[in-house]
Amino acid sequence: MKILIAPNSFKESLTAQEVAEAIFLGFSQQYPEAEYKLLPLADGGEGTLNVLCNNLNDSLHTVTVFDPNNNEISAQYGILADNKTAIIESAEILGLALIAEGQRNAWLASSYGLGQLVLDALDKGCQKIIIALGGTSTCDGGMGALTALGARFLNKSHQPVSSGAKGLLELASIDMEHLDPRLKNTEIILAYDVSNLWLGEKGALLYVLQKGAIPLQLPEFNQAFINYASVLNTGLNTVLTGTPGTGAAGGMALAFLAFTNATLEQGSSMVLRHLDVQHSLDDTDLIISGEGQIDEQSLYGKTLVALAKLAHKKNIPIIALAGNLGPHYEKVYECGVSAVFSIAPGPITYDHSVQQASSLLVATANQIARLLRLGSYL
Repeated sequence: MKILIAPNSFKESLTAQEVAEAIFLGFSQQYPEAEYKLLPLADGGEGTLNVLCNNLNDSLHTVTVFDPNNNEISAQYGILADNKTAIIESAEILGLALIAEGQRNAWLASSYGLGQLVLDALDKGCQKIIIALGGTSTCDGGMGALTALGARFLNKSHQPVSSGAKGLLELASIDMEHLDPRLKNTEIILAYDVSNLWLGEKGALLYVLQKGAIPLQLPEFNQAFINYASVLNTGLNTVLTGTPGTGAAGGMALAFLAFTNATLEQGSSMVLRHLDVQHSLDDTDLIISGEGQIDEQSLYGKTLVALAKLAHKKNIPIIALAGNLGPHYEKVYECGVSAVFSIAPGPITYDHSVQQASSLLVATANQIARLLRLGSYL
């Protein structure tokens, strides 16, 4: 029996590689004779850089940039063996995990540091840049990143606006005269982890609370987002904000779509394509996957569902493990997932789940394998 273990990371707990190793340890105790392949995956969010670098022989480059709160940090990005393709993970510079909960400030947080990494990649001669969008603590519509690349975002007095979402509310016009000219000849792929739009009930507003906003601020954030859409759509005579994926990473894609040769691609599909997962499914008898939480949001571009759709075409059963099963998790069955299991043995705290995730994964994978083994006797 050939088993492919291909999970995503468990955010703020385990990397995709660590999740895969834990599942293997538990499952192989019951099926030691099986042939295993461990293939850690990502969806365009946290962990995308490591997953691609570990499989595509990237070289890593370290750059000093500004984090969302304007503090200097060291951040890495990868360059493929062709020396022309850069892979940048937004979460590496702007990630929620970098900012303590009490210090998160979605109203002022800036994506400027991402633009600094893009500049460094251009300086190193890269002609193609893949930006994994997910997992940021910012919601400035990519304004900070484009500012680092030479753009000017101005208020009614023709002065630079504030950073973050506050600047989106102040915005009156955009000056692209000094935007780095190398961007005209650079292919940019924006890999989004969720397909939400910029505006609307299921837009970027859904995520501002986890980025440090409070409920009373939601109307102001909403007005800022609407103003940004208005300025962009007026200046470009097009409606970018209705494009799936523009709500990911606090609207990071918007500025790049508006002013560079950027295209959007579902992050999970991008990772599966680059790792040639389609080929890995050949002769596979069972897939074991998983992610930190499985719920209705898993349908909006998460790795599990993208993998399940490929598996379904080849009639390969896929079992998923999760730290938590959220509302409407059962909808993933409609996408080809065969069975879903929570690793929680009973009522436990979130902190306990995070701290003990590895041992809980081992135990759950072992129990699933025992159940499958039992099936051979029935």
